[in-house]
Amino acid sequence: MQASEVRRTLLLRDATFVLINSCDRPIEIMGESAGAVHTIRVELPHHLRTLAGVNGHEVPVHVQEATMRAVLDALEAEYPMLCGTIRDHVTQERRAFLRFFACMQDISFDPVDTPLPAAIVAGREPLIILGAVAGGTASGCWIESASSSSNAS
Repeated sequence: MQASEVRRTLLLRDATFVLINSCDRPIEIMGESAGAVHTIRVELPHHLRTLAGVNGHEVPVHVQEATMRAVLDALEAEYPMLCGTIRDHVTQERRAFLRFFACMQDISFDPVDTPLPAAIVAGREPLIILGAVAGGTASGCWIESASSSSNAS
């Protein structure tokens, strides 16, 4: 059996099924005393959709606990090629050029164990992972230069 097959094997531990994802972290998915399973709609940026090989803008992620940590764990379990692209392998911190949005609010700097908004949990709104845009020129600098050159004439 290959290492990737071993990591995706379901294990039985105290009547709870545990999925070992390719990032070598156990992901609890169900058990006898399991609560409700929530389906979170996750919208991925184009480069991550391409890497994961998914069609469409959203992927459904099934979690018991509606937190950012649980969503990211489940997303990496379902799409192992995304391990290390959204958060660091070691520190589990969000990558610098990605942002998380829930109900049009930036939740990138919220603790990862903070419960997600009810609209996200109910599936009315998607959880958006957005690739940040960096670089460019501040338009205010250009306007200032243009106005100062016209005043000089």
